[in-house]
Amino acid sequence: MTDNSSPRRERGTALLVWLIVLTLLTLWALYRGVAQYIDWIDHGRSSWYQEWQFLVPLALTIIQGLGIVALWLWYRWGLYLFIGGYALGVILILLQGLSLGWSLVGLVGVGVLYALVDSRRDQFR
Repeated sequence: MTDNSSPRRERGTALLVWLIVLTLLTLWALYRGVAQYIDWIDHGRSSWYQEWQFLVPLALTIIQGLGIVALWLWYRWGLYLFIGGYALGVILILLQGLSLGWSLVGLVGVGVLYALVDSRRDQFR
């Protein structure tokens, strides 16, 4: 028997596609991060990098992935988790003195996600 008492939630095509794209990008970032960490270990742990420079971005990628899962399950806090992971990543890049180029491109993606979630804010818990 179905329960008709809860309102039907619809993501819409744009939010659905964007969550799928973000999931794929997050999985790719996780794969690349693990591959780079393994490569660093296999090549004698170069003195140019320290272990935290691999593990912290991996942790932030996992945090963003959890944010995407929470959004998929209609939890608004998933958006804040995703944005928080992104913001901490930008801070990490600044602390390391790296280029902000790709981070600024990522800001567009965060903005799109925010707009899509905001347009359906009444459907999120």
